[in-house]
Amino acid sequence: MINDTIIPKKQKIRELYFCLLIPIVTIATLIIQSRELIQSKWLQQMKWLLIYLSQVI
Repeated sequence: MINDTIIPKKQKIRELYFCLLIPIVTIATLIIQSRELIQSKWLQQMKWLLIYLSQVI
């Protein structure tokens, strides 16, 4: 009897874990991509600033 009640609970926990895993991974991926995009834009702006300053000086 005890094993019968524990196994379905473990299965429900696994199902819940996998249901939550997909949105969490998706959100984490979007956050990482947005950070990379912000960093690349910042680096591009710094590059243009350095090019401008090198021409002025």
